[in-house]
Amino acid sequence: MIITTTLKRQAGDPYSNGIDLYAGKWIIGSVACDSASSAENKFKVTCKLPGIPSYLGNFKTQDDGKDKLENTLRNWIMGLGEQYEIR
Repeated sequence: MIITTTLKRQAGDPYSNGIDLYAGKWIIGSVACDSASSAENKFKVTCKLPGIPSYLGNFKTQDDGKDKLENTLRNWIMGLGEQYEIR
């Protein structure tokens, strides 16, 4: 089975500077600029999957954060004992 992920700008907050990663209609997590972090790792990644810590770290780029979320989703699904492909 193939699971397709999509990125959407965070809705509801006009000052939001992040994106949400979805698998179908379910939100997996978010990547947003963290103004309190160092200049090196500006993008904070949070996850909403059950059994996974909500804070996944800070990353240099938004794409690095997205990759972390997709890898987290892949590992979470593998823990279910199913074979899926993430796109």
